[in-house]
Amino acid sequence: DLLKGVQLSDEELRQALADAAAALPGGSEERRASHILIPIDPAGGEAAEKAAMAKVEALRARVLAGADFAKLAREESKDPGSAAQGGDLGLVGRGVFVKEFEQALYALRKPGELSAPVRTQYGVHLIRLTEIQRPKARPTVDRAKVVTELRTRKAEELFFEMAERFHNL
Repeated sequence: DLLKGVQLSDEELRQALADAAAALPGGSEERRASHILIPIDPAGGEAAEKAAMAKVEALRARVLAGADFAKLAREESKDPGSAAQGGDLGLVGRGVFVKEFEQALYALRKPGELSAPVRTQYGVHLIRLTEIQRPKARPTVDRAKVVTELRTRKAEELFFEMAERFHNL
């Protein structure tokens, strides 16, 4: 009975459809990146951070001068998961990396582009975008299903609110 009275705003429906489209396979852009990580010694304070930044700047200059990024990553990166693969992090979508890293990665526009040094909780990174994989086709969302799920969720919320009020009485 509660379901009959549930009304959806245009904004709620638009957001639910966008969320459903993004959740579908192939619904969002993925990027392949490589990185070099230089950790910061926690006991070193500001001097250690400056040293790590300077090292990443020097590595960036070497790559811009023509040095092989993968070779430098194998030699210099302290990331145990990617250093042996030349810094390759694989193909991933949004939400995988920490915020600072992801912002820098998605600010890069074309493969081969390098980031400025990026400070995260893990240290200082030099990020190289290697591939952008955009969705091949716009994913199809079952609008009726999304509307039904949204209306049901809103009716359940209303039911729980009413049950809570009844319990308190």
